Amino acid sequence: MEREGDTAPPRLAEAVAATTVPDCPLGLTSPDGLHSPEDWHRLVAELELGGVASQLAHNCGFAGWDGQRLSLTLDLAGENLLGTSAEERLKDALAGVLGEGLEVEFHIAYPKHETPAQRRVRHQTRHQAKAEALMQNDPVAQLLQDEFDARWMSGSIEPTLKDSPPVRRPAATNS
Repeated sequence: MEREGDTAPPRLAEAVAATTVPDCPLGLTSPDGLHSPEDWHRLVAELELGGVASQLAHNCGFAGWDGQRLSLTLDLAGENLLGTSAEERLKDALAGVLGEGLEVEFHIAYPKHETPAQRRVRHQTRHQAKAEALMQNDPVAQLLQDEFDARWMSGSIEPTLKDSPPVRRPAATNS
């Protein structure tokens, strides 16, 4: 029976510390939690990669993980990203999460599952369509179009990101 103020014996605390897996993205308790394309999307979002290495990760689809070997399908459009230092930087970042001795294999093909890059494009397209529909149906925008015999130019409407801070415009002054 434990009483308030009791602590685990030092050996037990050391054993627990020794078996604890370092912080792992995805909120997983171990790298064994990489099972699905969704897990891959979350992992890519958590990797601290930039530039070409980030592009390489975003253009890969999850194909499989056996605890040692990560199989990725690189979209044909990203084939030129292989064989660069970006490939090594991606492998190093993945090894930092999934463990040393990690093997990463890339298969160049159309991914069976959506890649993070494809998902981003799909979301951007949907947001763009929503923004255009809102403007087309907005009564004030319609009034302005009627008043000035105007129409929307293709590509002139851009959705804003909900996570971005609002744009602050200087207050108009009467000079």
